[in-house]
Amino acid sequence: MIKKISKNLNAQAASEYLVTYAWAILIILAVIGLIYYFGMWDFLVPNRCTLTTGLTCYDFKVKSSAVQVVLLNNLGETITIDDIDLKDCQGNPQSQTIKDNQKATFIIEPCTIAGKKYSSGLNVTYAGESALKHVIKGEIRSQVDLS
Repeated sequence: MIKKISKNLNAQAASEYLVTYAWAILIILAVIGLIYYFGMWDFLVPNRCTLTTGLTCYDFKVKSSAVQVVLLNNLGETITIDDIDLKDCQGNPQSQTIKDNQKATFIIEPCTIAGKKYSSGLNVTYAGESALKHVIKGEIRSQVDLS
């Protein structure tokens, strides 16, 4: 009889232990969900500018009126950048020719970027030595520089 009561107490203690930690994990998940929902998660996500293979987004800066992008040509040939398309920006940068393994700076303006954060698809249209047009797609995500 005493052995049976001892087993029941051990089982009860084990289940209380699991329930206590389950509540703690549930509360932690709820807090993480609220942080994500209210947009406070972005302090953990770094600014980034990515493009598919061939062109590298070497550096970038986002302001409320313009976006500045430095591109590095890794395509193995001289190219001419004809257009850079971003959300909330109406202008096109001046066309530039970039030799292989060289960088060029593009300023896309005017832009009407509202808020502290900016996220957009980045579409770069270029022509190689064959003069055929190509589009490289990417993404730009950044805090807006209000200075």
